[in-house]
Amino acid sequence: MAWQNTKNRDLEKLKEVRLQLHQASQMIAATGISFVDKKPDDSHTNMEWNNTLNAFLSAPFGSHNQLRLAINFEKFKIVLLDEDHDFLELKLHGKTEKKIVSWYLNALKSSNFDPSGFTLKRHYEIPLTKQAGGAAFDFFDPSLFADFAHHFANADLALKKCANQNPGSSDVRCWPHHFDLGMLITIEANENLEKMKSVGVGFSPGDYNYNEPYYYVSPWPYPDFSSLNNDDLPGGGKWHTEGFVSAILTATNFQKTDDQQEAVEEFLSKAIHLSKSLIKK
Repeated sequence: MAWQNTKNRDLEKLKEVRLQLHQASQMIAATGISFVDKKPDDSHTNMEWNNTLNAFLSAPFGSHNQLRLAINFEKFKIVLLDEDHDFLELKLHGKTEKKIVSWYLNALKSSNFDPSGFTLKRHYEIPLTKQAGGAAFDFFDPSLFADFAHHFANADLALKKCANQNPGSSDVRCWPHHFDLGMLITIEANENLEKMKSVGVGFSPGDYNYNEPYYYVSPWPYPDFSSLNNDDLPGGGKWHTEGFVSAILTATNFQKTDDQQEAVEEFLSKAIHLSKSLIKK
């Protein structure tokens, strides 16, 4: 899939869409928690981007791993897929979480899968939303939902390119607690995670640190702050040092350029190179 440029948007409206998408995506996490064998790194709860479907997918589950749950942000719907590519789908606009769960359980039954183990209980917290309190989901501006689909598709493209260029990279996955699409480049493995040397690379649709989409590159262990220089980062990138250390490129900056893909890829490449050099000092 080719890169799709995104636009500057009203940040408060963008935040409302982000929170709804984050909440709706918990159906993927719940699928992993309920039906997929648990893994120590919690990867059974994460989501994988699929370009063909333009959607995030759960891990496979079922008696023959024939089922997957997908969520399409652009059309704001969830889809139950089976190995024959037959599917059932539900548009989320106007639906409460209770109605969505009811639909999902019935869809699983129709696919000859016992859904009795399903649970929405999770071991992490996400931002509170009206939908978590029983309000219906609201597909109030399709262009904003489409923008987030483009953001995640672009990020998947850029991060997979980084993974191919950097040995020791993990798979690119979206994590349901922070709602970021990311990967980890292991520089020096260690059973003690505090002593492992690595670079975390990813895309966030926004959070309490930045109320807009952004890319990040985070070296571990964190380097000495005095060694960080914003002028080393291209495209208006900067080093974030409050609470965590990471090179940051916000949408405000990469959306200023005619070639957003080039701006993002240049930032990621330079920030990864800098992070590796800082770790090795």
